Amino acid sequence: NVMTTGKNKNTIFAVCPLRDDVTAVERCVDSSRYFVLRIENEQGKHMFIGVAFNERNDAFDFNTALQDARKDRDRERNSMETNHN
Repeated sequence: NVMTTGKNKNTIFAVCPLRDDVTAVERCVDSSRYFVLRIENEQGKHMFIGVAFNERNDAFDFNTALQDARKDRDRERNSMETNHN
């Protein structure tokens, strides 16, 4: 999950679940520093919010973390499929 926090960083503002059935995070077409997150509440209702990083390095790190999470999910899914066969 991608979690956004409030100003004091002690409260969760929004949660963007990373799942296989929906696109949760999209990169902006014309910038490497902007993303769109699909956030959900506990009832499953969703909305989209934009996230901008001031520094390209921070955006790069965010994108790398997303890719790592996707690889981990794929590896876990493949492991479960292998164990069931």
